This record gives sequence, structure tokens and C-alpha cells, in this order.
Amino acid sequence: MLHVLAWDNVDQRLIDAQKSVLDHFKIDYTLHRENVGHGLWMNRILETSEDEVLGFLDVDCIPMNSKIVPAAQTYCVKNKSFIGIAQVSNHIPPAAHIYAAPAFFFINRLAWLNLGKPTFEETSNSDVAENVSYAAEIKGLPYRALYPVKCVEPLWRLGNYGMYGIGTEFIGGIYHLYQSRMSKNIKMFERVCEEVVANEV
Repeated sequence: MLHVLAWDNVDQRLIDAQKSVLDHFKIDYTLHRENVGHGLWMNRILETSEDEVLGFLDVDCIPMNSKIVPAAQTYCVKNKSFIGIAQVSNHIPPAAHIYAAPAFFFINRLAWLNLGKPTFEETSNSDVAENVSYAAEIKGLPYRALYPVKCVEPLWRLGNYGMYGIGTEFIGGIYHLYQSRMSKNIKMFERVCEEVVANEV
């Protein structure tokens, strides 16, 4: 099952635009409208769900084709692991740790259990979901981080790989807006969603 979190202050245009894409690709998902910490929310879903694979999508993130969501689910089933877009917490030392970020994130629940239920919440040395990647690295569990291929406005360094930022596309066909609180960015997101729906079958 795929889960999307939208706080009360999320612009409805984001929700509607994302829905148009997910409906287009016939992707079942649950929209959670509640004000709760992102990591705490992910923890709760992992604790209470009986699904073999759980998927999470930020409200300003979409699949750009019909293949990437099933591919991510298949990876998690076959490898008993997790997959997500690559990100670095540039505000947390060492500001170079590339991890599977929660904006597009799929995990085999058994992997999470075998890792000792690492928290998705922020810690003193990790951003949301980063601690899960740290736990996997300590335990020696391979996982996948999908790297960016281009972005509209580079803002942050991705270790020694390159940059990512506003309007980033990732390997496999994932689009993450970032900074979705800004109206100009929301309009960009709407345009991208319209293009995906118009051009993809």
C-alpha cells in the first residue's frame, strides 16, 4: 500500500495535482490528512500495517511513468530491503551521507523488523528516514538510493555526486518538487503533473 501525508496547511493544488497522476497510473494510495511528525507517522504505519511492502510518497512527489512504483515494490520483495530517492542532510554533520529519503520510499516490512525497527524520526545525527539507512549500513543490508538526473534549480550538494534542488527528476522516473510552500513552485508542479498525464499511457 502507498501512503501520502498532507498536513492541514498543505495547498490543495498539490493534493489535486498529485491525485491526477496517481489516478492516471491507477495507483492505489491512502491520503492521510493529519498534523503529525513525518517520521512518527511512518513509524506508526510500519507498526500497524500487515502489508509486506509499504510505500511512502511526499505530497509534492510523483511517479512520472507507470513502471517505477511496481519496480520499487518488486525490488523490496526480492531483496527484503528498501529503496528511495537519494538525498543528503546538508544541515547535519557530516553533510555527506547519501541515504534513501522518504519523499519516495518503499520498504519491506520484514527488513524493518530485522533491522530492529529503526526509527524514521529525526535524531541528533539524522533527518527523517535517514536513520533507517544508517541501520542498514551497520547491519550490512544493501539498499537502493535512486540518484537525480536533472533539476530546475540546483540548491543542495549530493555528496560528491552533484546537485539536486527544486524540480528534481530521479532515476527511474520520479519527480520531487521540494519547497512546495512557494506558489511559483506549486504552479511548476501542476504543469509537470499535467504533462505526465497528457504524455504517458
